[in-house]
Amino acid sequence: MKRVIIIGGGFAGSYIAKGLETMFNVTLIDTKPYFEYTPSILRAVIDTSLPKKLQVKHSRYLKHTKLVTDAVTNVTHTQVKTKSHTFEYDYIIFCTGGRYELPFSSSRLIGINSANELHSYIPKVKAAKTMLVIGGGFVGVELAGELCHDFPEKEVILVHANDTLLGRCARKAVRYADRVLRKKGVKFVFGEKVVKANGDIFVTNKDRKIRADIAFFCAGMVPNTSYIGSSFKHILSERGNIKVNHHLQVQGFKNMFAAGDVTNIREEKTAQNAEHHAKVIIQNIKRMDKSQSLVSYKHKERLMLISLGPKYSILTCQGLVFGGRIPALLKKLVEWHVLHTFKH
Repeated sequence: MKRVIIIGGGFAGSYIAKGLETMFNVTLIDTKPYFEYTPSILRAVIDTSLPKKLQVKHSRYLKHTKLVTDAVTNVTHTQVKTKSHTFEYDYIIFCTGGRYELPFSSSRLIGINSANELHSYIPKVKAAKTMLVIGGGFVGVELAGELCHDFPEKEVILVHANDTLLGRCARKAVRYADRVLRKKGVKFVFGEKVVKANGDIFVTNKDRKIRADIAFFCAGMVPNTSYIGSSFKHILSERGNIKVNHHLQVQGFKNMFAAGDVTNIREEKTAQNAEHHAKVIIQNIKRMDKSQSLVSYKHKERLMLISLGPKYSILTCQGLVFGGRIPALLKKLVEWHVLHTFKH
């Protein structure tokens, strides 16, 4: 059986491992021993029991895959090296996602990268009187919604570099999010970036000073590709994403693929898109093994659910925008379905 190495066990990596493990010798390398339902991790900064609810051990749903909990340090044309082992491969798939890289140092500044990380900040959140959210995209809007719902007595300030929230969303969705958050007491600063902090004073590029006890950085996600060595730097875009063709093969290599947030595909970085990448890669590796022609990934606008706290969400799909309690219920059902599928 041919050897398949998958780096990263998020939505794309875990899905591909499940789809290939009975036909190939699959190894999944991940820095953590579990799959995590990342669309719901923001509530981990509020709900003390949440992290475990969103995590499923890789060993629970992968019965024929070799699981390696380690960090990849280098990739060559034939091998993957981790801190402890070296693995040879016939096919390799990069599914290492992205992260929020803090732009400046401050003990009050928090990154949004995992449920466990957010969970560790619960005491600071409870003690805070004023909370700052940096970034008004999907993550920043959802976090502001969670914070103002659970802590109506606290001040929540959102600073966004653009003139409106949710930059690429339909105007109706933007207006709805703006209206709901303002009604819940969120204060906005548009057209500015937070560039530094001095103690509890955060300073924007226009020299506006904002006092906050704690700040969440939700802007400018960067891809996790630091493990890619100098011999492969040409596969990275200027922003560090892995360049892929329409078959999701890494440009210049037939046996290398990439999926999810780590790719240079110009689309929303969502779990749903990562799963669609995974489906295409599963088909293409099976087709390559049978010397068949490959299928192409075709991006299209997909249904999106943007939460504004646990009770309200926005549904958007191909121009349709619907806000309220029903989309919030639908989002919870999607979470339940995904986790149920992994657990059973």
